[in-house]
Amino acid sequence: MTFTNCRLRSRAVFALAAISFGGVAVTARYLQAQAASDSEKAHAASFEQIVKPFFTRHCMTCHSSDVGTAGIRVDQLDAKFEDRHIQTWQAVRERVRNGSMPPRGLPRPTAEERDRVVEWIGRNLEIARVRPAPKNGLVRRPNMDLGDQMTNLILAQRAYQLNLAVVDRARESYQQALNINGR
Repeated sequence: MTFTNCRLRSRAVFALAAISFGGVAVTARYLQAQAASDSEKAHAASFEQIVKPFFTRHCMTCHSSDVGTAGIRVDQLDAKFEDRHIQTWQAVRERVRNGSMPPRGLPRPTAEERDRVVEWIGRNLEIARVRPAPKNGLVRRPNMDLGDQMTNLILAQRAYQLNLAVVDRARESYQQALNINGR
């Protein structure tokens, strides 16, 4: 096997591996969303056990319809993670994670409670981002991570095709040089 053939083969294997990895990554994200839709009852139960008591103890005094003094209402949040509440969930997660909520002077959660709630919200935000868009006319912003991955795969495929064309021309030139030398 010549050096050029070996090089072509290694590039082809690399390109195939990259495309395969991309396909596995995309499939894994959609399977995660599908698995999430299968366990809605368990999901709602975990909300009732982890997040709702946390909200009741630490958030509802300022963030409910009864008071309405704060900008965010956590009494409207539930386990469904509707598209209209995604930004609110993100804001709640950030405030709880960095410790700015609940504010000083009010009962503070333990580090374990805080970590459980932040982890629960983060996991469910990820699931909400990859679930299929609703078919009732609502428009969702496409998942940019997935779009970036697809763009990278397309660019890799195009670069591979261009490399093949260059290598083919180089091989032809090499053969012509051999033919001129009489080999």
